[in-house]
Amino acid sequence: MYCKKCGRQIPNGAATCPNCGASVAEMLQPTAQPGAQTGNQQEQAEHNWFDAGAGKESITGAKKPTQNKGWSNDEFYNRQNQPAPAAQQENLSVSNLNKKGWIALIAAFLVVIIVIGVIIYNVAYKSATKKYISEANENEAANNQGADKTLQLYALGNEQPIPGFSNLAGNGGTSQGIVTKLGGGTFDLNKIVEGTVVTIYYETSGTGETYVADDNMWLVAISNGEVKNLKGDEINVGGKNCTVPSVKLRYNTYHTKVQITYDDFVTCLGKNFAETVTALECCSDVNWKVSKVTLGLMPGYQYVVTDEKVLDPAFNEIVGAGWAQRGISKNEGLDLSDFVPGTLLTINYEEVIPDESGAITDNMWFVVFSNEDIPAFGDNPTWGRITGSQCLTEGVHGCYNGTRTSVQVTYEQFAQIMGGDFLKKINTLQVEGAYDWCVHSVTIGNYSNDIRKTVD
Repeated sequence: MYCKKCGRQIPNGAATCPNCGASVAEMLQPTAQPGAQTGNQQEQAEHNWFDAGAGKESITGAKKPTQNKGWSNDEFYNRQNQPAPAAQQENLSVSNLNKKGWIALIAAFLVVIIVIGVIIYNVAYKSATKKYISEANENEAANNQGADKTLQLYALGNEQPIPGFSNLAGNGGTSQGIVTKLGGGTFDLNKIVEGTVVTIYYETSGTGETYVADDNMWLVAISNGEVKNLKGDEINVGGKNCTVPSVKLRYNTYHTKVQITYDDFVTCLGKNFAETVTALECCSDVNWKVSKVTLGLMPGYQYVVTDEKVLDPAFNEIVGAGWAQRGISKNEGLDLSDFVPGTLLTINYEEVIPDESGAITDNMWFVVFSNEDIPAFGDNPTWGRITGSQCLTEGVHGCYNGTRTSVQVTYEQFAQIMGGDFLKKINTLQVEGAYDWCVHSVTIGNYSNDIRKTVD
């Protein structure tokens, strides 16, 4: 045992402490309660506990456990080996249960937060998408509204500039244009067939800022032979002085764009106009400038394709959610060596289009990842859309069939956006749709001037 007075070890059988002489018999008597000790006794007891090395190494180097004040050494060692009281065990059990409860509560709280976040994201995404579609269609409607409110501009498929029919200007009453193939020029009027539309992009004095009700731009056909409704050797196709009042051209809101359909040509010039018209010219009754004149396909018309084959099986029977993209890279085997001038790609697909006004109709297109910067792609110069509602190049639309289950995109449209050497720039080719979609295949084939109507 250890001396209660000096803390040194007392040999077994000794009557007194060999160090300080304290009586062992007195040490074995019951210890007085701490409250009954005098201040000196309490101070001495604390001093003794400290000297005894509570929790520190003794003189002999042995580690002694920390002792509680007021206990004898035997009582201390006995208590170290006793189990915790039942009440204390119960408190520990309750404590453990409380910890588990808090963990479960925190986990449940986090799950609720995640669920709420997902719901908010979905609601916000759908709301933003619907708002975007609504705004896009409002803008389209505003731009397409003409002097006749029942007419709107067509989103033309494969709209291409007519060579030489650009950068023209004239005063009010004067006309400028191109000579047709019949008159010795290069443009063949046989390309203007059922389903095609000619579009003039122009400016006139007083336009571009406010709504203009006048038909202030039209075409003049010049002939060396007999033309239906011809007075002299020229006739207006549409416009103020058109001899056929029923012909109503399609103007945008501010009259900077006007469309003339094949039917407009036939109504004014007759079905055989390609055999009699030697020149086509732009004209206005005010000062004007024309940046370009184009030819494209109306919705519901497509090219007749020959030698058609599957581009790559990677596009067969693939699906995606709205705005999702899937495809194949050159590293994965994409081969575009057969994609040459005079060919086109066709996406055969199905899409879950909402039955509501304002749904996007230009709803399936190609996405390209390029290994070179493409200026027409905008802020992300190595990634962009070829045709589609989000294509950044004005007037580039795919040729859709009437049921919106196939869309054709020509070699010339890729070149129009990416440049003539686009094939070496393409790293990955993908498809994308505005709504949940399934692509059955992507094919490649040749096309010419043969056009077919896909739905009555």
